[in-house]
Amino acid sequence: MILWFCCDVKRLVFLLLTLMVLGSAFWWQRQLPDRDVRAVIAPVPQPPATPQVIAEDVELKIRSQGKLLWQLTIEKVRVPTAGSPAWVTGLKRGVYFREGKPYLTVTAGQLQYNPTTENILVSGDIHLRSEDGLSLSTSQMRWDKEARRIVCPGAVRMKVKETTIVTQKAFLYPDEKKLVCPQAVNVTSPNAQLRSDRLAANLQTEEFEMSGNVSGRFRVERTTTAKEGV
Repeated sequence: MILWFCCDVKRLVFLLLTLMVLGSAFWWQRQLPDRDVRAVIAPVPQPPATPQVIAEDVELKIRSQGKLLWQLTIEKVRVPTAGSPAWVTGLKRGVYFREGKPYLTVTAGQLQYNPTTENILVSGDIHLRSEDGLSLSTSQMRWDKEARRIVCPGAVRMKVKETTIVTQKAFLYPDEKKLVCPQAVNVTSPNAQLRSDRLAANLQTEEFEMSGNVSGRFRVERTTTAKEGV
């Protein structure tokens, strides 16, 4: 009888101690300040925004083998990342140097320069003039560094003195002062209207060669001699 009572007393004491421990833990938890569970979770790192370098009224010089090749005066330039193409808004003036002297002058709405390939892509209202008297207008133009030529892939209108040339594609080789039109071309001058499949011109000597299917019409003007004029 006494043994059974002692066992019950031990169980009762153990139960009371357990309740006291749980109660103390509950009371201690209630005393802690409220915490947002979400704050414990570290935020997922986001990739950094693409860095951009924006500059205004910039003069960009492009060299080849230490010699000045292009000098670009631009309104605004934006470089997304290192090594990425640079977008230029408002090409005020682009000058191509031949043998150290200015030879071509270009103006356009936009320009993209790739520092890796050193190629230049020009778009917008493009106007080009050369020291030989060539004037050219188009909407897209590309400088091909490897071939050292200017490529006009779309409609092109050119003029050399009083001769107008209209075609859909043209290559200009400034170092050789040569113009090549690989597609159908229309040539108009004060006394002639000609059409051919291809055209090649030497801008220095002003000699034009038309090949393929050539057709057209021209007018021969009579030259008055001094004797006839008397």
